[in-house]
Amino acid sequence: MLERIFNIPGLNVYITIAGIIISAGIHLILSRKSGSSRKIEIILMHAIGISGFMGMANFVGHVFFSDTIAAGIGWPASNPFQIEVGGANLGIGLIGYLGFWRRDFWLPYIIARTCFMWTAGAVHIMDIVENSNFSAGNAGPILYWDFLWPILLMILYIVHIRTNRDDLEKGVFRTRPLA
Repeated sequence: MLERIFNIPGLNVYITIAGIIISAGIHLILSRKSGSSRKIEIILMHAIGISGFMGMANFVGHVFFSDTIAAGIGWPASNPFQIEVGGANLGIGLIGYLGFWRRDFWLPYIIARTCFMWTAGAVHIMDIVENSNFSAGNAGPILYWDFLWPILLMILYIVHIRTNRDDLEKGVFRTRPLA
């Protein structure tokens, strides 16, 4: 059953988006503090935390269901690259997941996730051009996600920084929980 789930193209993209909308939405509704800076902060916290958690889920897919994932991408099965990709997803995912509680993990997560996703996206495009690989896991939603998600994270982070200029000017960069 899990193998079938990991074979749904773009499922991790849809789960990430739904998870962020639901969890941030509930947090925003229950939050007693108002203001646009607080709202951006809550959305960014959930975006990084949920995205990090999904990175850890991608580790499971690439390591324990590697042949299924490879087939969905249109790549050969039983290739050790899957374990490497899984390990990268685990490390980056943990940084993001911990970012749910610590703001000082946000920028390192965005940098690491961007480097990984843009490299993966470039590899997908090269595979499309060189091998006409239009498999759903290579040219489907994940390809767009590889480029758009880091841009959205950067935009949210920049807006967050700009709405919190007072804290930055005072040298305050809190690491306490946001709840």
